[in-house]
Amino acid sequence: MDLPTNCQAIQDVPPPANFDESRLVKPGEWDQLANPDWDAMNEMERKIEDEFAQMKAAVEAEKAARREAKRAAKAA
Repeated sequence: MDLPTNCQAIQDVPPPANFDESRLVKPGEWDQLANPDWDAMNEMERKIEDEFAQMKAAVEAEKAARREAKRAAKAA
């Protein structure tokens, strides 16, 4: 089978100029990725949930302030 002349093999394609090989997973790191540190995962989940709760409370407070401002404007 003949390939069109504009096709290149994957190995012939050079990596982009800004390719950072240091970000690739090294062979010794696969075990670490396969067995994640659940304490760290749970801590991250807790932080995300805490931040979400804070944002939710801020949004609710903002909504309440707007409702109060509308009530005050109607009463005036």
